[in-house]
Amino acid sequence: MLRICSKDNKKIKYAARLKQKSFRKQEACFLIEGKKMLEEALKHPKLLRQIFIEAELASEYTELYQQHPEWECYVVDKRLMKHISDTETPPGIVALCQIPSWSREEFLSQNAFLLYLDRIADPGNLGTIIRSGWALGVDGILLSPESVDPFSPKVVRASMGGIFNIPLLLDFSVDELKRLKQNAYTFFCASLQARQEIFSLDFTGPSLLAIGSESQGVRPVIEEICDFNCKIPIKPGVDSLNAAVACAIIINEAWKQRQGFILS
Repeated sequence: MLRICSKDNKKIKYAARLKQKSFRKQEACFLIEGKKMLEEALKHPKLLRQIFIEAELASEYTELYQQHPEWECYVVDKRLMKHISDTETPPGIVALCQIPSWSREEFLSQNAFLLYLDRIADPGNLGTIIRSGWALGVDGILLSPESVDPFSPKVVRASMGGIFNIPLLLDFSVDELKRLKQNAYTFFCASLQARQEIFSLDFTGPSLLAIGSESQGVRPVIEEICDFNCKIPIKPGVDSLNAAVACAIIINEAWKQRQGFILS
């Protein structure tokens, strides 16, 4: 491992700039932080580009580095780690990863279950949705142009490794949704005004679930092309559910149906 001591080092400057959305997009690269996220990244080694380790923790990763001498590993002090990290209390290890690339063609399988996220703005919500989608069999997530960047540090942390394991397509337009529907997909829209409950619907075929923004829901132009509006039955007097929670409940129902689970 090489030691870096200066804040003006090019690699330090590069890593710190990845906290900016425009630079992430330009470089197709993003930051991950913490041992758990690194362990998940190690399952996708082609995406791993550089690792920065706090000096006090370097000995913990010596064996791992010796197994992979091709990796760029750098030892830094607490000051530089805090400069690179996006968290108030850095976990002691930060890595640079290439943003996974998914083509439209290989992304859309013949019997997929997909999410369309319309203007999801909260990073924590998006990260949780990615994590839930990974856990509950979602085949891919499509994000509208107005949605928060899924590779921002807060989203990446909340995804808990899901960012590496579920295909994401950004800036997915309404026109692309209309073309997708021509491939025998059934479109479902989560809506508080819906009459049908999710437990009465069939998610076993090629399906897309649209989840709207936390404050405004799904846009009317999206609702118009959906086959079913659906809602989660909740206790009277409760206004609504958090977008990520509502999404998890619906995709859990879809996953149970698609796995053929029968509840006694």
